[in-house]
Amino acid sequence: MGVKSNVWKLYIFRFVSSFSLIAPVVVPFYFSLNFTNTQIFVLTSIYMVATCLFEVPSGYLADIVGRRKTLFLHGLMYVIGALIYAFFSNFYLFALAQFIFGLGGSFMSGTTEALNYDSLRQIKQTRLFKKTEGISRVSLRLGASSASFISSFLVLYSLRLPFYAYVFTCALLIPITLSMIEPERKKLIAKRGHAKEILNIAKYVTTHKKIRSITLYNSLLFSASIIGVWSYYIYYKELGLDPAYNGIIYGVFLIISAAGAFSTHYVEKIIGTKYSFYALALPAVVFWVLGLYKSVYLIPFIFLNGYIWGFSRPLFAHGTNKLIKSEKRATILSVTNMAKTLLYTAVAPVFGKLTDVFSLSTTYLMFAIYFLLVAVFSVYLMEKYRMI
Repeated sequence: MGVKSNVWKLYIFRFVSSFSLIAPVVVPFYFSLNFTNTQIFVLTSIYMVATCLFEVPSGYLADIVGRRKTLFLHGLMYVIGALIYAFFSNFYLFALAQFIFGLGGSFMSGTTEALNYDSLRQIKQTRLFKKTEGISRVSLRLGASSASFISSFLVLYSLRLPFYAYVFTCALLIPITLSMIEPERKKLIAKRGHAKEILNIAKYVTTHKKIRSITLYNSLLFSASIIGVWSYYIYYKELGLDPAYNGIIYGVFLIISAAGAFSTHYVEKIIGTKYSFYALALPAVVFWVLGLYKSVYLIPFIFLNGYIWGFSRPLFAHGTNKLIKSEKRATILSVTNMAKTLLYTAVAPVFGKLTDVFSLSTTYLMFAIYFLLVAVFSVYLMEKYRMI
């Protein structure tokens, strides 16, 4: 089979990596341990901090030691994190697990794309990259959504059962990576000055007016989407929904999010780029409505946020990439990803604290105002610099 087999192995790898049986039940699990909302959002922030700290260094690691070995480390980190969650109930150990998960996530970020491209380049089929990468993205969504549905059944027997099963699915990543073949390529030789170059590129991103404005909007959507995902579980709890429904709802949410990403190209053709970016402000309305009312009939509004999240990804990716020179593309994208993570880590703990001090409803109303103000400012900047 040779290096060509890496392509379909990456489909399986991404499916298994996103097969998170614990995602729909982790918040109810936290509640069962009497964690506060603040503690819950601190734990999610730790994951983001770790991902942020190691995102760019992990890219260098993949260039130096190889893509296959870096993905092996991803699987190993996930197994360790899953084991901690499966057999312990301590906040500080969970904080350690979140850091390990974040480190593992950084090892995967960008590495799968690089392995895919290098494998196709070796067999002279790089023209298939968009197609194979698209299938890989579908694998990610299918893995996450199918795990959510299965988790809904596992939790009927025990709230811990999804965590035990997750150890097994994470362990599957290791033999998958070991079966891959490192493609031929010119390896990066580590030299002095990498840190300085990263700092220079970071400065470039923060001073480039167009990149800075679209990164601000992108970061807002990213942080709001992730905060939303975690806070929806609190909303379901206040509705009195059984945790078994979380997996089903989250599975549907992911499928609709995938539909949003798939439809971006077609919707943008119909309404235009400007109005597509305007539409990204809709989550402000959703959060406002959720803050005013509590009802299972409002869950479709949550799905709307999922659609907008998916819809925004190709929109931001295309808008950012066309501003970047190819020789610095990967590093600049890593820096913009760090910006997204930093905004989340700054806002998420505050969101959690506000829900403890006031209520989820009040926090949603405040968050809606914050979201709208930043969205309007971002769109204003993009129009000012003639990006839309």
